[in-house]
Amino acid sequence: MTTLEQQPNKDTKCDNCGEELLGAFCWVCGQKDSQYNRSVFKVIGDFFKEMFDVDSRVFTTLSTLFFRPGKLSIQFRDNKRASYVTPIRLYLFSSLVFFFLVAITSRSQNIQLGEDRVVDSTNTTQEESSLTPAETPARSQKEIDEYLTSIGSLVRDQEGAFESAKNVLKGRIVTLESDPWSERIFERTDYLQNLVTLGVSDWGLIEEIQHAEEAHRRLRVLHEFFKKDRVTRVMGEEIVKSREQGQLLRATKMLLSRMYAEHVDSEFAYIPAWEIHLLRWDIAAAYNGKDFVEDMAESLPLMMFVLLPIFVSVLGLLSLGKGIRVVFQLIFAMHIHALTFITLTVSILLSLLLTSIPVVGTTTAGSILTLILTLFIVVHIYLSFKNFYGAGHVVSLLKFFVLTIVYGVVLFISILTMVVLTLNANA
Repeated sequence: MTTLEQQPNKDTKCDNCGEELLGAFCWVCGQKDSQYNRSVFKVIGDFFKEMFDVDSRVFTTLSTLFFRPGKLSIQFRDNKRASYVTPIRLYLFSSLVFFFLVAITSRSQNIQLGEDRVVDSTNTTQEESSLTPAETPARSQKEIDEYLTSIGSLVRDQEGAFESAKNVLKGRIVTLESDPWSERIFERTDYLQNLVTLGVSDWGLIEEIQHAEEAHRRLRVLHEFFKKDRVTRVMGEEIVKSREQGQLLRATKMLLSRMYAEHVDSEFAYIPAWEIHLLRWDIAAAYNGKDFVEDMAESLPLMMFVLLPIFVSVLGLLSLGKGIRVVFQLIFAMHIHALTFITLTVSILLSLLLTSIPVVGTTTAGSILTLILTLFIVVHIYLSFKNFYGAGHVVSLLKFFVLTIVYGVVLFISILTMVVLTLNANA
């Protein structure tokens, strides 16, 4: 005996519109010839199946998208679409997953300096970082020279480290009222006094000296760039002092070092206004890392969706005379963006996996992986562009180059504008 859910529908008319049924679906309203008079588990299973639509179309769509560049868009152009996920669903799902992953990873890898106690940036013990500005002892030039003599013995043939020590302790790079980096060099030297006469090089001291010199260089940039902007200067100093390893913090410190290298030869005689604005925005973003990342993560998906028509417009200008309708170029654009989002999602997941494995060389492996996936995206988009528009390699390369430059500029301006608006909103 068959159960209710197994019994076929004996009616020859659609229950929804009353038309004659000619198959499993009504040819007028599209309703499937099935009943909800079934077990609750069957109904729930159908609900999730329809909600996520996880069937063979997903795998067919992804395999075609990744392994046959441009073929998926060509199939939709030729009206052979029944076997594939719709472009808009593919775009929305891939973009939401990607930006959600970016949001949670970026938030976990950034901090809010305004909420945390700022400490010095090297991996020190509580005893090593116990000196506060008020407790920092004043050092005479004679005392500094005596320390330098001991330091010269402890770094021996490392002439660069000795010169760096002189730059820091004599204030040749920047003059500071309170200098915890110099104090740590003094403390380390005091601790190693028994080794001075033994001719032993201390690499811990060398690392302290190198770190102190780099910190002084970054502070010099802040003092030169923001002479009249005390708020930004103080935020920048806290970033330099922080020992947190957030992504935005590291990027800001690297930017400060690069700007020092660019301007030190001219003694900071001329500082372009755009560099000042750029560094101010970067410092504000790094100082308010979590808030900035959250606001950007909320805005980026909408921005990318709004930029789709611009991408399609550029495609249309590059394909004049091809006779390809705008709707098919929009489908092509959504497929290209979906491929990029999915590949970048895979890249982030693999990078997280590599960083969780405590093996030497995982950083290099992550960089190589990122490079490979980036090249994959570029080559795949080019081949998709060539196959979809049916042009030769020379013409396709030229048009692809123009597309990359134009859309890259638009994307950069859009992101920069969003950054400025986000920072102003949080100011």
